[in-house]
Amino acid sequence: MQGSLDAWLYLLNHASDGTELPNFGISAVEEALGRIRVDNADEELLTAQVKDMVTKEENATILASAILKGVAEGRAKGLEEGRTKASKELAKGFRDAGISLEIIAQQTGLSPEEIKAL
Repeated sequence: MQGSLDAWLYLLNHASDGTELPNFGISAVEEALGRIRVDNADEELLTAQVKDMVTKEENATILASAILKGVAEGRAKGLEEGRTKASKELAKGFRDAGISLEIIAQQTGLSPEEIKAL
């Protein structure tokens, strides 16, 4: 083929042959070829392609949901660890300042044994 006119003429003459059409390397012709291939595809093939597209979409949705859940769980765990660390640091400071273990335990939620171990 020499140019786009030849490609279009070939396409018009052979589109309904049922044979595989060549790649012309011309975007407008390639787009038309894509439409012809879809129009000529049998119902079973189109149904399989739609099912495959839905499956891929479902998988992407499941993956995105799992990622969001993991991020939320990680954030919650990190916040809890941060609170625990802050409580322990405060308890250690209060213990070192001479405040009673019972008062520190009441205010921090830590046990007297945990406070002693700090």
